[in-house]
This record gives sequence, C-alpha cells and structure tokens, in this order.
Amino acid sequence: MKKNLVNEYDLLESVIVHSPNIEHNMMTPKNLNPENKEAYLLFDDIIYVNKAREEHFSFTECISQVAHCLELTELLEEVLSNKEIKKDFIKDMSKVYGANYLVPDNCSISNLLSGVFADKKTNPLPNIMFTRDLGISIQNSMIITWASNKVRNPENIIAKHIIKNHKLFSSCDIYDFHENHPELALEGGDVTLINENVIAIGISERTSKASVEAITPFLYKNGIKHIMCFNMPEERRFMHLDTVFSITDRNEAIIYPPFFEKDNSKELDVDIITASQNGFLSTKKVKANKAFKEVKINFNFIKCGGELNIDQQREQWTDGANAFCISPGKIIIYDRNINTIEQLQKHGYKIINWKDTLDNSLFSIKDNQKIAVKIESGELSRGRGGPRCMTMPISRIK
Repeated sequence: MKKNLVNEYDLLESVIVHSPNIEHNMMTPKNLNPENKEAYLLFDDIIYVNKAREEHFSFTECISQVAHCLELTELLEEVLSNKEIKKDFIKDMSKVYGANYLVPDNCSISNLLSGVFADKKTNPLPNIMFTRDLGISIQNSMIITWASNKVRNPENIIAKHIIKNHKLFSSCDIYDFHENHPELALEGGDVTLINENVIAIGISERTSKASVEAITPFLYKNGIKHIMCFNMPEERRFMHLDTVFSITDRNEAIIYPPFFEKDNSKELDVDIITASQNGFLSTKKVKANKAFKEVKINFNFIKCGGELNIDQQREQWTDGANAFCISPGKIIIYDRNINTIEQLQKHGYKIINWKDTLDNSLFSIKDNQKIAVKIESGELSRGRGGPRCMTMPISRIK
C-alpha cells in the first residue's frame, strides 16, 4: 500500500495492534524481578488476561470505527505461509534465542509467543502488545527497530519479517536499524512525528544519542530538517518519550509538567539538530519550555495529572501522558487518569466512554468538537504502556 505518514494527528487509516494473550498467562513472579537479568520481562505485575483482553477489545473497537485495526499475529501467519520466508524466520529466531533454544520448523505462533517451543521453556513475549516499539512509519518508509533489552529482540524479528515480507509494505522504503547498526538500539516509543519537517526523539534508557546520530541521514531523506532530542532521565518510569509527551491535536499535546516547566529543576534539556544528508549541520541546546518555539511550533500543553505534583507523578506512572490520536482533537486515553481527563475537559475536550464511539459520527472528519474517549484500564495499565504504546500506525489521511 502507498502511505504518507508525517505526523501523529492526521486521520488514522490503518494500525497494527496485538491483544494480550497466552504469552501473559505464561508469566510468573520470577519475571517481575529486575535483578533476575535472564527472566525479567519489564513488567511490574502479572495481569488478569481475560480482563486485559476485554479492555483491549474496547480499545480496538473504538479505533475500528474509523480505521483498519490489523492484528500482528494474523499478519505474521500470512507471511509465514510462505515456506521460504518461514525458513528464514526460524533461522533468525534461533539466532536470537541461542543454541540452547533452537526453534523447530513446526513451531506455531502460539508457541513462539508463550516461549514453550523448546525442550525447556524460555521467556514468553508479553511486551508484544506494545506494537509501537517495533516499527516506525514515516512518509512512505518503515524503520524496523531494535530493542535495547534482549528479552524484546524476538519481537523485533517478528516485526522485521512482517515489514519486509507482507504486501502491506511492498511499496515502502524499508530501513533495518539493527542490520545497519548492530551495536545500537532504537525503540518506537521514543519517536514522535511532529510534522513533515520536525521529529522529536527521546534520549532515554532505551534509545541513545548515538542511535539518533545513526538514523539522521535516513530521516533527512524522508524530509526531516530538525530533530528534537529530549534528554530523559534514565529511569523506568520515563522509559520512552511518549511516557511524558503525546500529541492530541495539530497544536496541542499532553505533557508531564515538571519536564516542560520553565525554571523547574526537572526541566529537560533538548538538543535540536539541524539535519543534512550526511548528518548534522548544527546542534543547539535549549530548555524544553522553549524547544518547540525554536522550530517555529506553538503547542498548547495539557498537564498530565493536573496541577498537583503528586497527581502528576501518579498519573504519569499510569500513562496519563500517553494518549493515542485518531484524528485531530480525537484521542483515546485510560479512564483511571481522572486529573488528566479533567484537564482535557478544561481544554475543550468532550469526555465520552468507548461504547459511545460505536456511533462513528463522533469521529466525523468535519466535526471540530475535540473528544477524549475513555477506555477501561485496570489491567492494561499494569504493563506500563498506554494507548499510544499499543499501536503501530501504518497510514494516515490528510
């Protein structure tokens, strides 16, 4: 398909998602301990899968009123129906898992996700529900990403074979980040398309400055003139840029206030790179409150958590700053972030329940009413990812 994705707010046309499934039922308490380097799966709790699936269903039903929701495992099944592709896929998966966990030729997708394909069990892949991290769509190009933590690398192999082989991407210019930069990591949650010429990237615990430098020529090729590098604290709660910043409209975004407030001790430093075909023309360091004005963008900021710092911290942790934009001013957000929702109301957003979206006139392109759709989130939020995290947009319509 021909696509032209240049920002985070144009009307969504198609998106890749994955509903929580058997991989979450295979998690045990040992997978929650960061000190257990081999078993830790970046989760803080064991989720109730049936409820999480119900919550995810409400999410995809809402999106489906206006766009195609493509299930990741169905795309993988289509790709692996080709025997030669499956052979290459199995080879790549075996390399990632190592000699002790060779993937058999008859391995099912369910076995792969649950980690029971070998004579001894390996880790399941619960993070695959966060499809945002697995690929970056920009203009008519796709970047195949690579995770900093090896427990997510099997997901990267799954995404790689879908993007390189599925007809959805047959006309795309594909950039395999790991193939080009095997020592570096780049994750989609750190990358936000501001407009045709500007991109924001989080320098976080997952994505390094070296990764941004490596990808700059490709970004320039795709029309990017300015790269805004937000230097994030290397803490789990701030794992990606979209945990503290997400676009909700053409000129509006939800932010975690301490990182963007003038004179706040936690305000982020931002390196603004002016890009060229061969790398950088120049780099300028500014504070986050001035960063967008430097590239001639005026954003209205909506405070995640509201006015009180304690609520800002609590709702940042439960992804109040991680909204998914379906079209200009139409977003999906977790219902538990009540102070953030109150702030959205103050900025003119009508708050509705996901079931009300089944009347898809709510998402009329011509309708200027801003809308924030609440989805249930008691279980989904335990995975430390919000609505934006659970999507890999493929195409949007201007």
